[in-house]
Amino acid sequence: MSYVLNSNSQTAAATSISVTYTVPAGGRWLDVVVTTGGNYTAITGVTDGTNTFVLDTAAYDATDGQSLSRWKSPSLIPAGSYTLTASFASIPYIGIAVAAVPNSTGQIASLSGNYQAAPGTGTGGVTTGSSGTLSSAPALLLSWVLGPSGTISLTSAGGSTVDSGGSMWTNIKANFLQLETQVLNATTSVAGTWTSANGNPTISVGGVWQQPNNSATVAWLT
Repeated sequence: MSYVLNSNSQTAAATSISVTYTVPAGGRWLDVVVTTGGNYTAITGVTDGTNTFVLDTAAYDATDGQSLSRWKSPSLIPAGSYTLTASFASIPYIGIAVAAVPNSTGQIASLSGNYQAAPGTGTGGVTTGSSGTLSSAPALLLSWVLGPSGTISLTSAGGSTVDSGGSMWTNIKANFLQLETQVLNATTSVAGTWTSANGNPTISVGGVWQQPNNSATVAWLT
């Protein structure tokens, strides 16, 4: 299955980018990432016109001039159709992706953004920051990785599964973006991890979301 509701990207310089999506019945918390050909500090806001999304974690690759920032909805977003817009100073190579978090009352941990110039090829060498001990379990890990096209062979590590949306786009400075997910049944500290086939640069971010205590299986993750 895919948690991603929709994504959008463009290579031409612009002052905003938008993506449309439909939130399913019952509402969802939303986990959003924006990638820019420049520092994420140029982003002046992410909003659907009613809800202003909150910057949670981010990292900047000054060498290659690109960034990945993660934004979360301020509350449960009601069912319906929306257009989400990220605004910034005029910059090229921009993208946005929206993932829906099912059956959650909110985020319980942030995974700090991590730029790795040379993560190596060892298992789990590409990694976000760690969550620290979680306040509750089960929980749902959502972690994102941005990398050049040469790292398209990145594979999930540490028990996570690549979202069935796969690589959301490939035309942002020849980059790709990937989401991975994992149901967590313990409160042990966790990070989003991948294994790279060639050790090329990556940027990763993530978060952990509370899930119902009456289930620890993926059956209800719809």
